[in-house]
Amino acid sequence: MKAKNRFLLNKDYLRKKAVVSGFPTELTIEITNHCNLDCIFCPRSKMKRPKGFMDFRMFKGLVDQAKGYLELIDFDLMGETVLHPQIVEFVSYCRRSGIRTMLSSNMMLTDSKLVQELISAGLDMLTMDIDAATPQTYGVLRRGGDFGKVKQNIESVLGLGDRRLFKVIKMVYTALNKHEAGIFQEMWRGKGADYERLSPYENMDKQLLELNAVPENKRCGRRSPCVQLWRKFAVCWDGTAVACCDDYDKFSVLGDVNNDSIMDIWNGGPMVNLRRKHVSADLHTAPFCRECRLFEPSLLFILGSTFTDALTLRKVFFNFEKLLIRKNIAFFRHF
Repeated sequence: MKAKNRFLLNKDYLRKKAVVSGFPTELTIEITNHCNLDCIFCPRSKMKRPKGFMDFRMFKGLVDQAKGYLELIDFDLMGETVLHPQIVEFVSYCRRSGIRTMLSSNMMLTDSKLVQELISAGLDMLTMDIDAATPQTYGVLRRGGDFGKVKQNIESVLGLGDRRLFKVIKMVYTALNKHEAGIFQEMWRGKGADYERLSPYENMDKQLLELNAVPENKRCGRRSPCVQLWRKFAVCWDGTAVACCDDYDKFSVLGDVNNDSIMDIWNGGPMVNLRRKHVSADLHTAPFCRECRLFEPSLLFILGSTFTDALTLRKVFFNFEKLLIRKNIAFFRHF
């Protein structure tokens, strides 16, 4: 059933149909936009919307609607997910509903005890963000963090040795830390992580262009519709649905899950109109999309994704990141 749903979505994408016949395979759900750090590359400092925590009943309503077709919930948008006091309950409810889960953490608060609880609840993938190989570089990028504490927490998680959880250690590859990329990978190789990830930094803030590790003329440009719009959308902690998992301040509002069903949003007017703008390459009224330089998958990648679930597709994509760094080509960091 889920493979058929992926086939329908890919067929509609290739045919450039704005009203799709499949259901979303993935949701990005922000259960909080509070964070304990002030990272130099994060747009949270510009975020004007209120901060808060998602109500668990709202979340259950979303999951109950999505049973049967949703493959993955990514607990990331803005904020440190583990700050939500019910994070373990959120993950557990997804597992009982047959939906896989992943989250990222800055690892200041995420110790082995919490991770063991998350594993028992059914978490499938944990990305541990450290972004540096030395305290000096870490201090520049992740303001308010403690390199030693983060390193200790990551080591304690890797020491659990639990194969039920896919463990990723990540460095956001920027102009300020790319000189430590090799040291970073060597530091963690063979320590128990399933993947040491280099994720190229790309931004839509012209004031932060100096952080890009790749020259402007080497970046991908938008030549075809964004495949994300045929696969998923994001939900903010208050229930506002937005088109993009990097929409930090509600630039592309699609609806409100307090009032609209998932399918009302998925094929609703705002989403359909946005897909049409992408199909016609008319993005002058969609500035958030116009400035985006998301990696554009090949036809082979699209066809292959029909037979690959959303979580496995994430894992496969990590290898594309390494290749594009080697070729000195940047792309938007979320896929």
